[in-house]
Amino acid sequence: MATVTDLPYPPKWVNKFIFQELAKYDDIGVSAISQLVPIFATSPINTEEIYKNVIQATNISEPLVIIYDRLITFRPSVFYPHKREQLIYYLYSTSLANVNNANIVISQLLDREDASAQDMNTWCTLNKGSENYNVYFHNTKVYQAQEARDVLDLASARTIFVNKLIIEYDYHTNSTSYL
Repeated sequence: MATVTDLPYPPKWVNKFIFQELAKYDDIGVSAISQLVPIFATSPINTEEIYKNVIQATNISEPLVIIYDRLITFRPSVFYPHKREQLIYYLYSTSLANVNNANIVISQLLDREDASAQDMNTWCTLNKGSENYNVYFHNTKVYQAQEARDVLDLASARTIFVNKLIIEYDYHTNSTSYL
């Protein structure tokens, strides 16, 4: 019997790829040792509560936490297998340097169109383990949201810095066994 985790879900692979890359750097506030991936889907939970829990779980004093939302309203063409989505990433940390460094890494990692998509496909194929890698990425782009300054101003009053990135990717699914 199939499970929901067998279905194609591109954010799972984008998030894993980004986490592994961020964990390579000591000055971002992410630790691969802790086994906690600090990338969470949007939920009604308080962000500051999540942030405190990540501090306790990782023993990092100023961790980076990413909360994302998925937008699936785009279709680049009438050819239905080719899909386009966006993830809105909110980067949170009490360290402005962590937020800025993560912004740099994510932008340089994924803002290379088909070259970054090829890198992500290769990484996912090599690191899928027993999971079904059933998504093929065509290209990726990264945008910084125009209202990032407003978000930063609002968050700085609470001593948590925030930046907002939009990650856009085109993809198709590799399997039809879930249909």
